[in-house]
Amino acid sequence: MIQQPFEHKKYGGVEAIASTNSGNLYVPFIDRPRQEKKSEVAITRCLDYSQAGAAIREAIHLLGGVERFCKEGDQVIIKPNIVFPVPWEMAETTHPAVVSEVVRIFKEAGAVVKILERPAFNTRASVAYEVTGIKKAALEAGADELLDWVEEEYIEVKVPNPRSFAEVKIPKSLMEADVFVDLPKLKNNFVLGPGALTLSIKSKIGLIPQEDRELIHRTPVDMAAGCCDIAKAINHKHRLSLVDGVYAMEGASHYGTICRPGVIVASPDLVAVEAVCHAIVGYHPLESPAVQLAMKDGLGTADFFEIDILGTRIQDVYYPFVRSLTRYVQKYANVKEHFGGTCPACLLAMMAVPPFVDPQKKYAIVAGTRALVAEPLSDFDEVYLVGQCACRADHQFPGFMDKVKAAKKVIRMGTCPGHETVHRRKWGGVYDARMLLSVDMTAGFCLPDTVRYTVLKAGYERREKGTPKV
Repeated sequence: MIQQPFEHKKYGGVEAIASTNSGNLYVPFIDRPRQEKKSEVAITRCLDYSQAGAAIREAIHLLGGVERFCKEGDQVIIKPNIVFPVPWEMAETTHPAVVSEVVRIFKEAGAVVKILERPAFNTRASVAYEVTGIKKAALEAGADELLDWVEEEYIEVKVPNPRSFAEVKIPKSLMEADVFVDLPKLKNNFVLGPGALTLSIKSKIGLIPQEDRELIHRTPVDMAAGCCDIAKAINHKHRLSLVDGVYAMEGASHYGTICRPGVIVASPDLVAVEAVCHAIVGYHPLESPAVQLAMKDGLGTADFFEIDILGTRIQDVYYPFVRSLTRYVQKYANVKEHFGGTCPACLLAMMAVPPFVDPQKKYAIVAGTRALVAEPLSDFDEVYLVGQCACRADHQFPGFMDKVKAAKKVIRMGTCPGHETVHRRKWGGVYDARMLLSVDMTAGFCLPDTVRYTVLKAGYERREKGTPKV
């Protein structure tokens, strides 16, 4: 009988105090020697942002104090998690109180502190800093500068032991700094799978240019491998990941339900902090492909036999999340879906077409390579071919295009979905308005009870009335 490192843990609602395996032997996830020194992860309680300062200081104290992470005169880059320029109340971004306290702590240590983030969809960082409240909070805490990617010089950095990128473009200001500190937000991310979080690994995508993000923003393993490469390129500067889990987001990415786990989780080990946060919200630490890849590539450990929990116990802060559950069919009875090796990015796009749903018409949506279409689509008014694979005859079975062309009208959407599709935005109708396609793809990709009702309602109204409503 092997006793688990902590008792009363729950993964997916199943409680386990002890476990056994074949021969009662410890079977490691990766065939490598056990870490000689355990990775330390600090957990502190923080039920409200008025308590954030004390909780953050306690976490850093438990890890050995700020002197473990920097020395006087060091150049420190702090990266908050900012996807969109939205108020902090949306639980999408790192809270200004968390940013300000970390800035204050490193300034007290005599460091030069700068804030750096590149939001999604080429949003200006300067705008996002302002809207989220991070600019005001950081400057009042003594931050020396808030950097904007538009004004940054990017340099090619070699990736050790690369998987997807031999080199990645990283802001020169980060590569010239001594210390990198990451401040992820505790929230779901369906791009990494239904049991995965956007934390210290996925957050690294915020360091590279938009066009490079498009290459990996498709499937969980694509995203995981790419983000691990970015993390490897800057790992020699990474000192601390501190997760804002006071308010969080469960359910769908970006548009899920706001919840209050009430925790701060911190560690020098960016993989261990992910493992602990996954356990806190009821996910298995290895459900995320990013955690698996990062552990194998030597960025840290997700093995609880190699982790020391400092401060509050996991079972005392256990807060099960609603998962980001994938939707495979639309709610509209007159829309029919066809699949064939369909990747998650194409599934994402399939839930957002047609841009206008006429109840008097019949629609078919086809995505994937070697898509299975049983009969000619002659009964359909419009057929949407989503993604490059569906649009190319050489990616399909013989006779596929003949079945498709039997429809009254065929609309080809030949770019790969994800960021690339959103940026090219040639979908027509309501999706000529900036960002509406992104919202409807993201919200429509998940089951309704995992998405905020107001967002879903607005999306349905857009498609049914054919008018853009932001």
